[in-house]
Amino acid sequence: MRLGEKTLNVLKNFATINSGIAFKAGNKISTVSPQKNILADADIDETIPRDFCIYDLSNFLSVISLFKDGAELEFDDKNILVAGMDGRSKIRYRYTDSSMVVGAPDKRPTLQEVDVSFVFTQDDFSWIMKTASVLGSPNIAVQSDGNVVSLTTFDASNDSAHSNDMVLESVDPAGKSYKLVFKTENMKMIPGDYTVDISAKGIAKFTGLSNSLSYFVTLETSSQY
Repeated sequence: MRLGEKTLNVLKNFATINSGIAFKAGNKISTVSPQKNILADADIDETIPRDFCIYDLSNFLSVISLFKDGAELEFDDKNILVAGMDGRSKIRYRYTDSSMVVGAPDKRPTLQEVDVSFVFTQDDFSWIMKTASVLGSPNIAVQSDGNVVSLTTFDASNDSAHSNDMVLESVDPAGKSYKLVFKTENMKMIPGDYTVDISAKGIAKFTGLSNSLSYFVTLETSSQY
C-alpha cells in the first residue's frame, strides 16, 4: 500500500494536533489533541488494513519521505514494513502500545443546537491567522453586536492588546449579540473553505467544503451568548 499525497498532507496536519495517532482499519483516519479540545476526522482514498498505533507520527512520516520515489507499506503483527529503492531497502517501524497514545474516541460530539453558522473561506482563514500571528493574538472570536458579524483576533486577558476585526456579514440574520471565543493555537485546520457551525454550549464544527476533513473545536469559557 502507498499513501497518496493528500493522505500524507492530512497526516502532517494531524501531527500538529497530536504527536501520536491510533489508526483504525478502514478508510477514515482520526486524531484528538491530548487536552481533548480538538478532534479531527478525514476520509482517505486508501484502506488501512488493521488497527495499530504510532507513537511519533512526524518521525514516521519522515521515514516515508526517505524514499523519494515513494514507499510501499506492508503490515505484520508488530511492524509496518516501509519498503523502497526497488525493494532493496525495507525499514521495520514498530507499532506502539495503545496505552502510549491518546486515540480519538469512537463517538463524535453532537451539536444539538447550532446558534451561529457561516462559511469560513480559505482567504478569510489565511488572513485571520496571519493577523493573529503578527499581532500576537492568543484568541480568535466570532462576534456580533446584533447587526454586524465579525471575526476578531485579540487577547482575552488583556484589553490593551492589539486586535483586528474583519466583517463576515454586514447584517446578522439572528439579530443577537454574542462573542464566541477560541484559542488561536487550536485553529489547526488545513487551509480551505469550511462550513462552521457553533453551539453556544461550547463546541464548534468545521466541515470542509472541498475536502473530506472535519474538525471539532471547543470554545473558551469566556465566550458569551
